[in-house]
Amino acid sequence: MTEPDAGNTGPSPRPSHRAAGEEAATWATWEADLARVVTTLADGEALTITSTRAHSRPVLVRKGFLRGFVPAKHEEVEPWVRLVRLEDHVRGTCVGSEGSGGRFPFSPEEDAALVDIGWRRPGAGDGTDYLRFWPDDVAQGPFLPIEEAQRVGAMVGRTFREVLAPSDPEASDAEPRVTPTPTPTPEHAPQPSPCRR
Repeated sequence: MTEPDAGNTGPSPRPSHRAAGEEAATWATWEADLARVVTTLADGEALTITSTRAHSRPVLVRKGFLRGFVPAKHEEVEPWVRLVRLEDHVRGTCVGSEGSGGRFPFSPEEDAALVDIGWRRPGAGDGTDYLRFWPDDVAQGPFLPIEEAQRVGAMVGRTFREVLAPSDPEASDAEPRVTPTPTPTPEHAPQPSPCRR
């Protein structure tokens, strides 16, 4: 993971082609680090994981008008996942699909993949983002047992690995950025690790 607001959004120094075993080990480390950080969240504290600029997509903000005299305006949107501690649970949200009123232009296949991973489409009153709670049921202890935190890390890792920032061996790649919100105390800050796709 990167340090908060370190600006580490450029290409990583590692080679773009890696063996599948190395890729799996890197993701496993990233997921374990995320699980550790999630267990340190204070009640109400949030953590946002944002994909790299390479995985952003243009979104129409304003249509052109006056017969093209005023051109359409587009904005780049980066996919993200936000984790918020709410008492004994973690509430996860993933950037919503344009099809359900969200901001990110997911394809139908990507939407189906997010649902298969375990994200729930927003319902009435849920806003526009995909949603997930950990644990799904009644909490079994104070805040989040490490096993649940590992499930959070695994699901968020799989979300980035398979949908939000899939590996492209031809592209230069960079790691997703982890940003605590609001700025955490030092014991809550994510530590640097070999967090790479």
